[in-house]
Amino acid sequence: MSEKLEIKVPIQKVVETKDKLLIDDFSLEFVAEDGVNLRYLSKNLIEVSVTFYAQSHEFKETDEL
Repeated sequence: MSEKLEIKVPIQKVVETKDKLLIDDFSLEFVAEDGVNLRYLSKNLIEVSVTFYAQSHEFKETDEL
């Protein structure tokens, strides 16, 4: 019996308007002008690169906030 190949498909939905960028209804503020770049990989897969400004950045080893 052969195994089925399971391909994970992203579920995120991105909406860009003139004034804001929303990722799954979360508004991302301070996006740079021309800071959203798209690369269409297939019909249902888009690579989205975003440049935005933040006050600070911290890396943590775990997902705990």
